[in-house]
Amino acid sequence: MSFVQIILLAFILFAIIRAVLRFKNKDIRVNEFFFWMVLWGAIAVVVIFPDLTSRLAALLGVGRGADLAIYLSTILVFYLIFRLMVSLDKIDQDVTKIVSALALKDLEGKKKNQASLLRAA
Repeated sequence: MSFVQIILLAFILFAIIRAVLRFKNKDIRVNEFFFWMVLWGAIAVVVIFPDLTSRLAALLGVGRGADLAIYLSTILVFYLIFRLMVSLDKIDQDVTKIVSALALKDLEGKKKNQASLLRAA
């Protein structure tokens, strides 16, 4: 096993431990935890058996294993960016609703204060 493989496996182990801890703390859901475990497990298999990507690439009609890894990584990154954008849009909508509700509540409070000032005068 080469030095690079050892470093990569150490990073993968670190990532798996972080995912397990986040799952235990309920920071991520079961499906997210499963996704990260499958992803890091697959990456670990590729790191341990690098020729596997060349065989899979040949089976899929891609020139080299490295090309296949780049294609799959690019697809994964775009998918994760899509998920982030959807999450950000949802957060934006939630913030808009909260700010609108607070603004209406504040307006009602100001109207009540003005009404009580007018009655007192």
